[in-house]
Amino acid sequence: MKSEEIKLQNYILNLREDIKICGAQQILKEFHKKLNVSYKEASKTFGISESFYRQCVKNKNVPIWMLKKINKYNPELVNKIYQSNVYFTARNEKDRLPKSIDRPLSYILGYLDGDGHLDKNEKRISFCDESEMQLINIKGLIGKIFSCIGSIDSFRSKFSTKPCYRLLVRRVTISSFINKVFNRKFGAKRGLKINKILLTN
Repeated sequence: MKSEEIKLQNYILNLREDIKICGAQQILKEFHKKLNVSYKEASKTFGISESFYRQCVKNKNVPIWMLKKINKYNPELVNKIYQSNVYFTARNEKDRLPKSIDRPLSYILGYLDGDGHLDKNEKRISFCDESEMQLINIKGLIGKIFSCIGSIDSFRSKFSTKPCYRLLVRRVTISSFINKVFNRKFGAKRGLKINKILLTN
């Protein structure tokens, strides 16, 4: 890892429970095989329906609420998934969530504190600026970090004499990541402080 990056601790179980992880099927198959029990026995132990457990092991995206149940018996599974090359989804789109903080992500977090916020509906991130070019740059950074595409529109603000631009990132996954990992509140901003993680470097 580069010296200008800060490694993040495993945050999977802190995210919204309805978020799903994509691409963990092989890890789940190996995990179930090592249990050396039937799907019925395993699902009973974890408190999950047999049909749903079987689907997740074979070919279905696994929700975080299910991993929480399994984690009580085997924490290594979640750690292995965290270290692997997985995506996160709440609906159809698949997003990356970083495992370390670098300069671009630090910039996004600082810009969010100044000219953005997490919407109170927990489903969207908004940035506002008089400079469309600035938002185009931010959109590009977000695309590289999270593998998602935001949208820019224009509007008139009562606080500005010029047209303003707004960048919207409609992602439950990214909103939950910023909220849980960096302690940024949904809705009105209050009590902002530089995150302790950033102060370690």
